[in-house]
Amino acid sequence: MAAALAHGVGSVEGAALGAGVGGAAVGGVAAVLVAVTVVHVIGFGTGGIVAGTRAAAIMSAEAIAAGGGVAADGLTATLQSIGATWALPTHLAIACGVLVIGLTR
Repeated sequence: MAAALAHGVGSVEGAALGAGVGGAAVGGVAAVLVAVTVVHVIGFGTGGIVAGTRAAAIMSAEAIAAGGGVAADGLTATLQSIGATWALPTHLAIACGVLVIGLTR
């Protein structure tokens, strides 16, 4: 028991660590949900980019900057993928989780 307490297991510190990890996990999920919702609100929808929205302006600016089209791995394509699937690519979901954990420490 002494060894467990020395490592924070079964102690107030151990409980606080567990609560912090659980809170960070909930925060990470919330961050992903907020990010996906914001993508939809600005106009990246399941049926494509909605005309007259901020998403349309982003696509237009990217196309002008690229000389007439948008890159398959660019900002517009990534945001539209999120909007169409209601999911973040793995690397962005991990980044949200890392950000939340960093903010909660």
